[in-house]
Amino acid sequence: MKVLQRIGILAGIIAVSAVAAGDPLDLGSQIAKKIRYPDYDDKGQLKFEVLGDEAQVRPDGLIRIVNLKLIFYEEGRVVTEVTAPECLLDRIKRIAASTSDVCVARSEMVLTGRGYEFTWVNNKGHLEIHNQARVVLKRGGL
Repeated sequence: MKVLQRIGILAGIIAVSAVAAGDPLDLGSQIAKKIRYPDYDDKGQLKFEVLGDEAQVRPDGLIRIVNLKLIFYEEGRVVTEVTAPECLLDRIKRIAASTSDVCVARSEMVLTGRGYEFTWVNNKGHLEIHNQARVVLKRGGL
């Protein structure tokens, strides 16, 4: 299943949690704490997981995630971790964006910057860092 479809399901889970917790007409005021949303392939292997300290569906439909952590796996091991203090997720446009810092860590490098936009097109991700982009290559990577 596509990453964005899974993120859409995550938004639904947050919305259902909000309705169960309080007024169904005011989803924007409900906050889900300590979210974890895993996604598995057809063989049951973990592909990625979305973690956050808080998630809130805003009245405009965007999802605000605090202390976002995306972890991507290949063959049971972590290959990429993306962390950011906050993120706004637009499920319709397939965009996750923020003006905050971002860090992308892989075994061979660390990419950091401020202000980012991550888009999903045809099941492929594209990350654009707007300011203060920096890449640090690690020895022994590739």
